[in-house]
Amino acid sequence: MTIKHFMIDPNRIDLSKVMQDLRPFEGQWVAISEKSHIVANGTTYGETVSKVSRADEVILLKVPPLGYSLAPLEG
Repeated sequence: MTIKHFMIDPNRIDLSKVMQDLRPFEGQWVAISEKSHIVANGTTYGETVSKVSRADEVILLKVPPLGYSLAPLEG
């Protein structure tokens, strides 16, 4: 498998716009465009990349289980 390099600035993507859309993709990889749209998904990174026509115009994110918090606990 060839790893494609991504040239998009992740800071330009507003994840708050896609948070509700991520629920059906728990545990999957998604490709998110610079316009904050989910443009592809798959069970593996490679499957998701293969569905994207311009890999330099998306970021890839593995959607964690949405019932859990990703914030660290105070210790």
